[in-house]
Amino acid sequence: VGYPLKVKFKYFLHYLLSNTDDAPLYMFDGSFHNRGKEEVPSDERHRRGGCSLLHDYSIPKYFAADLLKHSGARNRPPYRWFVLGPARSGTNMHQDPLGTAAWNALVRGHKRWVLFPPETPKELIKPKFPGGDREAITWFHLLYPKILSDSWQGPRPLEILQSPGEVVYVPPNWWHIVLNLDHTVAITQNFVSDRHFPYQFKRVRMGRPNLCKHWLKKLEKHRPDLAATAKEVDRGEFRFDAAFSTSPECLEALLAYDSCSSSSSSTSICDSSEDDPSPAAVSAGSKKRKMASQKEASPVAPPRNNPLDQMVANGSNR
Repeated sequence: VGYPLKVKFKYFLHYLLSNTDDAPLYMFDGSFHNRGKEEVPSDERHRRGGCSLLHDYSIPKYFAADLLKHSGARNRPPYRWFVLGPARSGTNMHQDPLGTAAWNALVRGHKRWVLFPPETPKELIKPKFPGGDREAITWFHLLYPKILSDSWQGPRPLEILQSPGEVVYVPPNWWHIVLNLDHTVAITQNFVSDRHFPYQFKRVRMGRPNLCKHWLKKLEKHRPDLAATAKEVDRGEFRFDAAFSTSPECLEALLAYDSCSSSSSSTSICDSSEDDPSPAAVSAGSKKRKMASQKEASPVAPPRNNPLDQMVANGSNR
């Protein structure tokens, strides 16, 4: 099980460039927006500095609607991160919290994604590995070959090789695992949209009831139409089967609440605390970085021919 670990960026950067770990640490900085809030003209940034990274990018227009902003900054859980990781780091199989959707914009490097629909049984794609290992590289070595075999009983996954400049959209409650194939830099954000609001509101109500109360009050002021829908959901009068054209199994999975499904990698970096925004916070996993099981594992079968996959296989067998 991981635990929070705070390090200054310069130390993590040194680690990123020099580590030989099988499953390296992975940085998720959730408080980057708190540093350098002053907006500095682009032609003066190299001289003055001090500008928040929020001024260096804009949210893709397809994901601009973010309904959880109406819950208030103090009530809202962390939802956006500056992400930095070396080759072989990643996040384990999980669903994003509270039924939120997500987008991930890659600035540098390459990421390998494997996604499964919400109704996929958890025990099929997130089994318990020996020693409680939860690393993404272990999943690819031990489980991924079975998924490709003819004996696999579950659904076939959606696979993505993300390159710089590309944005990946993760629909609500989709299971996904991510492996960094080389040094990667990305921005990612979770959000709630109009399209999926009814069951996302239901998930927030079940998972964060106090947050839901504040959210509903704000929606009554800013989005009375959605506040009316939320009250229908709360009274059990909303017809989910009529509003969403999906299978009963998928709908049941979307409306279910599993507080244990939204876990990130044991070696991923959590967001920094609001009262100490200077160092990034790291969640370190077990210290046994050199795993014998990985040394004997066969190379990961690629979704398509790519020389980076061989680099991952070689790196994990060091």
